[in-house]
Amino acid sequence: MAYAQSPQVNGNAIDSTSLDIVAKKSDGSVLRLGSMFKSAKYGNKITGRKALHGTSAQKVGRSFGVNEPDGSLTLYKQAAQDFVDWLGDGYLGVTFDLSLAYVIRGQSAVITDTVVGCQLLGDGSDVSEGGEPVAVEFPLDIMECVLNGVAPIPAELRANR
Repeated sequence: MAYAQSPQVNGNAIDSTSLDIVAKKSDGSVLRLGSMFKSAKYGNKITGRKALHGTSAQKVGRSFGVNEPDGSLTLYKQAAQDFVDWLGDGYLGVTFDLSLAYVIRGQSAVITDTVVGCQLLGDGSDVSEGGEPVAVEFPLDIMECVLNGVAPIPAELRANR
């Protein structure tokens, strides 16, 4: 089935033929989303960072804080149902990774981002008047977003060092 709109990743239009999204569960099963998605949003965010002043009025350092990755996956209705069926009963508690491989215009290298340890936080359908295809948004609980093999947290601060 052809989908009406070009997928977007973090707000940047990516040609649908150059983007491949694959979901993988811990049991090794894989679901290739390909052009079945409307958008994917993901990223890392440091929260709780605190300034260090010591006895100085001027800031002399800072704590690292904690990584609070966030994201969502929006799929067209049939694709969303295929995704839920693939996850199975208890789909809100199933852990999976997302691999997003794409080519940025003007470059030949493939960039692969990995969204690690995802679980769905819920699901919500978007049914609009007119010709817009029905879509389902899945907010994600994410452990970490690794951008083209680069981890957001230094090795010495990672949980699995």
